[in-house]
Amino acid sequence: MSTQNRTSLYIHVVDVDRRLLGSASVLSPGMQAKPMSGGRFVFDNLPPGRVQLRVEAKGFSPVDLWVEVSGEKKYVDVVLGEAGMPSFRRKNVPVPFRSPGDKLGVITRGEEGAAAVDAYLREHQLKSERPHGRDLVIVTCDPTQSARIAADLRRLPEVREVGRLVNPSARGTGILTRNINVQARPGTDEKQLAAVAEKAGCTVARKLILKDHWILTLKEGEDFSVLDAALMLEADSHITAAEPDIAFTADPDAITPTDQLYASQWHLGRVNAPDAWQTLRDTNAAGVNPGDPNDLTFGSANILLAVMDTGVKSVTLGGVVSAEHPEFQGNVTSGQPKVTGFFDFGGMVANCNDPIAVFGDGYHGSACAGVAAARVDNASAVAGEDEGGSGAAPNCRILAVQGSNPCTEAQYSDMYLWLAGFDPGNPDPAFPAQLAHGADVVTNSWGGYNPAVWPISTLMDDLFTNLTDNGRGGLGTLMFFSAGNAGQPNFWTQRPFAAHPRNFGVAASTDADVKADYSNWGDGVDLCAPSSGGAVDITTTTIPGKGTLAGHTGGALDYISNFGGTSSATPLTAGVASLLLSMDPTLTHEEARAVLTRTAKRIDYSNSDTDGHWRDLDGDGINEYSWWYGFGMVDAARAVCVARNTLSVDPAVVFVDVPEHEQAIRPVVIRLKGWRPRTFSATVPVTTSGPANSFVLHAGAMTSYAGSFDCAETHVYIWLRYTGTVAGDLATGNVTVTCNETAQAFVINLTANTIHRPKTALVLSLDRSGSMNDPAGDGRLKIDLVRDSAFVVPTLCDAGTGLGAVSWDTDADVAGAMTVEGAGVESTGAGRVALNTFITNHHTNVLGTTAIGDGVEAGQTLLNASVGYDLRALCLLTDGNETASKYIADLTAMELHSRIFAIGVGTPENINPTSLSTLTSSNSGYLLMTGNIDADDTFLLTKYFQQILAGVTNTEIVVDPQGWLTPGTSLRLPFPVNETDWQVDAIVHCQVADLLRFHMEAPDGQTFGPAQAIAPSTHYVVGQGSAYYRMDVPSPIVGPQDPARPWHVVLELDEKGWVRYIRDLREKKSQVALGRAIHGLRYAFTAQARSSLRMDVSVSQSSREPGSTAWLRATLLEYGYPLSIPAKVWAVVTDPRGAVLNVPLTSTGAGNYQGSLVADFTGAWRITILAEGKTSKGSPFLREALRSVAVWPGGNRPGPHSPAESPLDKLLHCICAGGVVNQDAAKKLGVDLKRLCECVKKTTPV
Repeated sequence: MSTQNRTSLYIHVVDVDRRLLGSASVLSPGMQAKPMSGGRFVFDNLPPGRVQLRVEAKGFSPVDLWVEVSGEKKYVDVVLGEAGMPSFRRKNVPVPFRSPGDKLGVITRGEEGAAAVDAYLREHQLKSERPHGRDLVIVTCDPTQSARIAADLRRLPEVREVGRLVNPSARGTGILTRNINVQARPGTDEKQLAAVAEKAGCTVARKLILKDHWILTLKEGEDFSVLDAALMLEADSHITAAEPDIAFTADPDAITPTDQLYASQWHLGRVNAPDAWQTLRDTNAAGVNPGDPNDLTFGSANILLAVMDTGVKSVTLGGVVSAEHPEFQGNVTSGQPKVTGFFDFGGMVANCNDPIAVFGDGYHGSACAGVAAARVDNASAVAGEDEGGSGAAPNCRILAVQGSNPCTEAQYSDMYLWLAGFDPGNPDPAFPAQLAHGADVVTNSWGGYNPAVWPISTLMDDLFTNLTDNGRGGLGTLMFFSAGNAGQPNFWTQRPFAAHPRNFGVAASTDADVKADYSNWGDGVDLCAPSSGGAVDITTTTIPGKGTLAGHTGGALDYISNFGGTSSATPLTAGVASLLLSMDPTLTHEEARAVLTRTAKRIDYSNSDTDGHWRDLDGDGINEYSWWYGFGMVDAARAVCVARNTLSVDPAVVFVDVPEHEQAIRPVVIRLKGWRPRTFSATVPVTTSGPANSFVLHAGAMTSYAGSFDCAETHVYIWLRYTGTVAGDLATGNVTVTCNETAQAFVINLTANTIHRPKTALVLSLDRSGSMNDPAGDGRLKIDLVRDSAFVVPTLCDAGTGLGAVSWDTDADVAGAMTVEGAGVESTGAGRVALNTFITNHHTNVLGTTAIGDGVEAGQTLLNASVGYDLRALCLLTDGNETASKYIADLTAMELHSRIFAIGVGTPENINPTSLSTLTSSNSGYLLMTGNIDADDTFLLTKYFQQILAGVTNTEIVVDPQGWLTPGTSLRLPFPVNETDWQVDAIVHCQVADLLRFHMEAPDGQTFGPAQAIAPSTHYVVGQGSAYYRMDVPSPIVGPQDPARPWHVVLELDEKGWVRYIRDLREKKSQVALGRAIHGLRYAFTAQARSSLRMDVSVSQSSREPGSTAWLRATLLEYGYPLSIPAKVWAVVTDPRGAVLNVPLTSTGAGNYQGSLVADFTGAWRITILAEGKTSKGSPFLREALRSVAVWPGGNRPGPHSPAESPLDKLLHCICAGGVVNQDAAKKLGVDLKRLCECVKKTTPV
C-alpha cells in the first residue's frame, strides 16, 4: 500500500502526576494503536481527515476526542484522571487536575503586595506559606469560606490574582485565574466577541497582538466557574479555542552538588568555543583588530541575548541602573553597555535589584547569564590579572529579565513578545516601552511543572510560532529552554515549552560525555551541552559576595564552581547560538536550527539503551538522533565554521600540451565552505586569440552546491572543453562565472596549446625455437599461428607508430632484426611493409633453444636505438620454458627502459612463465596466456596482439563479437560511439578479407562503403587477415549522428568470390578448410576507439599456485577524471576446462571497480573485463579488455638463471683478459689462445 499523503498519529498518555501510562489503550473505530515505549502509541498510515479516538486505562476516566490528521506526523497529548476530577481543555483535549478545597493561591505584586496580604491574613487569623517565592501566597482556609476570602483578597489593589490551586506539589503549582485565553475565528470583530462573552458571563479584557487572540475575564463566580465559562465559549461558532489562563510557578533547572570542586571552565573547551572565537576573528574585515568596534572575535556586539530567569543582580545609584557583578559591567566593543537593560516583571520595575529567590538567594539568573555571555579579558582591580571567567559569547550584549512568579500564559506571551521587540499592547502603565532592538536569542532555564503548561495551550503554541516566524525582522527569534532535571523520560510533559517544535530543548551531559542522571529525556530533545553530574561542575558568576570563589587575588567571592543542571546547559547552548548569529546574522530560525543540529557532536555513540540509543530518523542509514542527547552536543567551532559560507573561484584554467585531435576537459574550480546552497552560471567562453571557438562549455553552463554541514572546503565545477588542433597552436580566452544568489561575478582566464600526438615505438620479439613447429591445437603449427596473428600489428597500427622486430631462439638474430621504422600510411607505409615482410619470413629454427633473456635484450636494444618517439614498448611472444641463457633473471632493471608485454602460447605448466610474469608486471605491462588452443580460438592470438597494440597507443576496445558469415546472409552488428570518441576503427578479422562486403551504417540509417571512405577523415583498409574502417567522428560522410544511438557494421559475403574460394580449396585438397567452410567464413568483429573515456584494467594474484585468489580491478576515466556515473562492470572468465563464469566487479568509489575469483584449476584462465554505462552527458558506452591468470603446481618457484661463476671460470676469464699468458708462448705449447677464449666466453658466465 502506498504511504504517500498518509500520516503517523502519535499519542502520548500520562496520568495527572505525569507518570507514563504504558498500560493504556488507544482505540479508534475498527483499530487499536500500536504501543511504543514511554507511554507512546501510534497509528500508522492514516489518511488525512478527522479521526475519532478513545483513550482508556484501568482506574481512570476514559477520554473521547476527535483529531484532525494531516502531514507526515501528528502528535496528541492525553492526560487521564480519576473519576470526579475537574478539568480544563487544551486544544480541545480535556486535562484533569487535582485541587484541594482548602487552599487558595494569591498572586501579589512586589513587596507592597506581599505586605498587604500578610496584614489581611493576620487580621483574619489565616494560615499561609510561600514555598515558591515572595509573590505567591498559599492560603489555607475553611472550604465553605473560600469564596468570601477570595473576594476580599481580590479587592486589595496589590493583589493580581486569586484562585484555586491546580496540581500543587513541592515543585510548583498552578493557580486558576478568572481569565480565559480565546482564539476567535478569523473575521470575528470585538462587538461579536463581546456578545459571545456576555452569554458566558465574561467581558472582553483586551486584544492580544497575536492574530485572533483575546483575553476574556469572568465577571463573577466561584471556584471552577471559569471552567464552565470556557466550555460555553468553546461551544460557540465564533470561537475555535477557549482555554483558562492558569498562572504557574517557575521551576529553575539548576543542580547544586554538595561537593566543592575546583574552578575550571572546562565546558567552554568541550563545546570548542575557543576555536569558534578564532574562526570569528579570522572573519574580521581587513583592518579590524581585536577590540575594535566591529571585532567579531568573541561574538558580535550587535547580537542581543535575553536571559529570562530570576534576574541578573543590578543596583540603582543616582537613578542609574547598572549590573552589580564586574562580568556584566562596562561596554562591549561597540561602546554599548554589556547589559542593555533590566526589567522585573514581578515588580514591574526597570531593574533586577531584588532577584527572585525561587532557588536559594536568587543567584540563578546571574549564573545563567555568566555561562552564556560573561565578559572576557576585562581587567580586575589587580594589575596583570583579568577578572573571573568567560561566557560562551563574551562580546554579545545581555538583556536581563526577571520573570513574574507565578505567571500566567497571557503574561508570558506579553513578556516574550516584548523581549523579541514587539509591542504586546499590555494596558498596564508600568509595562516597559517597546524595545528598539529585540533579543536575537532568548535563554530560559526554568519551566512550569503543572498541567497549566502541558498539554501546551493554543496561545503558547501560536506565540512560539509567531516569535520564530516574525522575530528578528522576520528571521525568527531563537528560543532555548531547559529540558529539566527530574531525570524523567516523558520530557514533553515535564518541559512542554522546551519540547515545542519551534523551540530548542536542551538536555545535559557530563564531563565524561555521557547523559547526566538528572537530565530529562525523550522524543523532542534537540541538543545537549556539558554541565554538572560528573567529576567537575560548572564555574560561573553569582550574586556578588555570595559565592565561593574570587575573580582575582583578594577579590570578593563573586563566583561559584558548583553550578549545573540543564540550567547551565541551556545558556551555554544559547551562547553558542549567539556566536552563530555573530558569524551570519541573516540566518533564519529554521536555518539556525539546521546548523546547530547538523553540526552537533554525537557523544556516547555506542550506547544501546532502549531510549538513549542513536537512531535513524530520515532513512539515510545514519543514526543521527538520541532521546538522551537530541542531535548531539552543541559544537561552537563547527557551527560557526559552517555558517561562515566562504566562496572563491580559481582565476585561470590551463590546457597544457593537448595532443592533436584529442579532447581535453578542465574545470573552473569553485571552492565553497558552509551550509548555504549556491548555484552558478557561466557565459559562453570567449576565444581572444588562436583558432576560433577554441573553448566550449562541456557539460552545460550551470552547476550547484547543495551546502555542507561539514567544516571542510568543497569544490564544484563548470567544465570546459578544448580539442587539440594543429601542433604548435596556442589559444587564449576567458569565461565569466556568476554566483546567482550573491551576484558575484568571476572572470576566469583560459589558455591552451596543442602538441603532436605522442608516438610509440613498438618492437615485436618473436620466439622461433624448435617447439614453435609443434601443433597449435587449431590445425595450424604454432609458427603459422604466430605469423597469421602478428600481421594485425602492421595492419592496424597508427601512422605515427614506429615498428621493429627481432627473432630469437638460443640467441637473438640481431643481424636479421628489423630496426624501428615509422609505420607510415595505411597499407603501403614503409614500416608496415617492412614488418609484414619480417613476419612472413619468420621461421622456426628446429634446433633452437629458448633464451627469452636474449629476446628481451635484443628488443630493448632496438628500442634504445629508435629516435623521435615519446613512448617505447616491447611485445614478446614465446611458447616454452627458458632452456638457455640469457635468462630473464639475468637481466637487470637498468637495462630495461620500456613497457614490456608478453604473450605465452600454450599452457603455464609447459611455459612456466614465472619470470615472464614478473618481468611484465615490473615494467608496466602484463602477460597474456592462451592456454590450450582449439578450433574455436582462431582469432585469440590476433586479439591478444590487438589488445597490446591498443594498450600502447591509448586505444579503447569497444566491442568484440565473433561468429560465422554465410553466403546470402547479411549481418548487422552494433557498436556505440559517443561524444568522448574522436576516432573509431571498425575491424573485421577473417582469414580471407577480400571476400567481405563491408559497409558502415550511421545511427540514422545512412550507409557508406569503401568507395566513400575518403582520406583524411575516413580510410578503408584491407590487410592480411583483417579489414577495417578508420574514421574520424563525428563523420563528415553522413549527417548528424546521435550519440544515444549505435552505429552498425553491415557484413556480407561476396558470393562469386566465395565460389572461387571453395573451388580453390578443392583444387588444393584442403579437407580441413573445406570442412569448416560448410559453416561459412569465420570472422571476429572488433570496434575500438581513440577516446577520452578509458578503462584501465589490472589483474593481480595472491600466488601462482592453484587455489590462489585473483583480484580484478577496473578504473573508468572520462577526460582523465573518474567517471562519476555508476556503470556495470563485470568479467567473463573462461577457466582451463572451458567453463565460463561471470564475476561482478563492484564499485569502490572514484570510478574504481573490483572483483575476485579463486583460480582453483591448473592452467590459463582467460578473462574479458567489460564495462557498460553512460557518459557524463548520458550517452551509452561499452569497453572491453583482455587479461589472463595462470596457475600451476610449482608456480611460486623462481625462474631459471645462469649459474654462478666458479673459481675455474674466474681463472679462465682472467687469462683471456690478457697479461697472463703470452700468445707466442702459447703457440709454442700448441695452444690457440684466441680459440680458447672464444670457447670460454660461450660456455661460462660473464
